[in-house]
Amino acid sequence: MTLNNICIISGGFLTLLMGIFHCFYKRIFEWEKDFQKISIRNKRIFFTIHLALIGFFIIIFILSLFFFNELSNKSSFSISFLLLLSLFWFIRGIWQIFYFKMPKELKVKSNRPLHYIITVYFFIISVLYFIPLVR
Repeated sequence: MTLNNICIISGGFLTLLMGIFHCFYKRIFEWEKDFQKISIRNKRIFFTIHLALIGFFIIIFILSLFFFNELSNKSSFSISFLLLLSLFWFIRGIWQIFYFKMPKELKVKSNRPLHYIITVYFFIISVLYFIPLVR
């Protein structure tokens, strides 16, 4: 097994773990309480988008686990696919830094470690999918 294959499979597993983590968002972020404040239509839209994202993560895991040889063969499709995955996770990491930054006036420190862990996590997945492109 080559380093490229290991990177692709590892990226897939980390993507799956993010999907599993998303399965617990409802409890972790107390969505039941927040969902009571929005319309049924918006609640359904929000929940549907969230479920679709979990499905997307599972698809990426399956493709990474079962098609790592094809994804590491430097075809135009595999290069495009890996580049898009790497960009997706890189942009998500940048989004995490700026959009979810804790305002200084809140002085909330309980979520700060999670914020940094998730940010690093996104960049690790981005790098894992980028390595096969440059090797």
